[in-house]
Amino acid sequence: MVRNFITPTRKLAPTFFSQPKIRLASMLAPHLWNAANLAAQAIILTKFTSYLSNNDHNDDQHNEIDESARNASLNL
Repeated sequence: MVRNFITPTRKLAPTFFSQPKIRLASMLAPHLWNAANLAAQAIILTKFTSYLSNNDHNDDQHNEIDESARNASLNL
């Protein structure tokens, strides 16, 4: 009984995957998936580097504020 249940899917699979559009889609799917992953990694990397560069800029601003506060306290 289990054998009769499995055989229709065995008969269906070769005809389904032999259709040109399905075959092309199944061949391209892993490459498209990899391309999407690479694009996502590039976006994350650029956002992270811009975050780091903005943090460096903010640190410079804080250092300038600290220096001006130090100079003001020395002038008092």
